[in-house]
Amino acid sequence: MGRSVAPLPWYRVIKSDYTLAFKVGGVAYHKQRALLEEEGVRFIGKKVVPVESDESMGLDELLWGSVEG
Repeated sequence: MGRSVAPLPWYRVIKSDYTLAFKVGGVAYHKQRALLEEEGVRFIGKKVVPVESDESMGLDELLWGSVEG
């Protein structure tokens, strides 16, 4: 996937608006949310909030790390 050196676990893949891709209330939604919460990811409503939010970082950098080019 993308720029990741290591495989990215499926449950870490979220939409660009910081929501989960599955239907709210569905089995897959609850499983993904539970796995993320086990890693310390917080939610505000239906949106994922990075544990150590840095507003200067975009979603790509939060998920994949900095890109050195």
